[in-house]
Amino acid sequence: MLTFSLSGLVCCVLEGTRGAATLVVSAQVTRANAPAHETFILCEVRDSALLAKVNTLSRGDPVSVEGDIEQNRRQVRELAYHSLSFVAHSVERIPSGPEGGS
Repeated sequence: MLTFSLSGLVCCVLEGTRGAATLVVSAQVTRANAPAHETFILCEVRDSALLAKVNTLSRGDPVSVEGDIEQNRRQVRELAYHSLSFVAHSVERIPSGPEGGS
């Protein structure tokens, strides 16, 4: 299974169904031969204890998120759709300022 680790700022928490939510994180992404740019990463939160922790975060809080990347495939008639889901297993609030790197 693929994993991910990122740090950025909380944009919002979108309520989901069945005890799940989506944590939206703004992060700087860099690619080879391209300037850094801001992007938004949507991280699914499925664990109820982690969900309670995520719901205490505020917009602009610096966080570190780790989890798994799930590959999804959906068939609709003859067309196959492929997507990725970022599933958070750990969300930690990190210090802001020079010590926290933000």
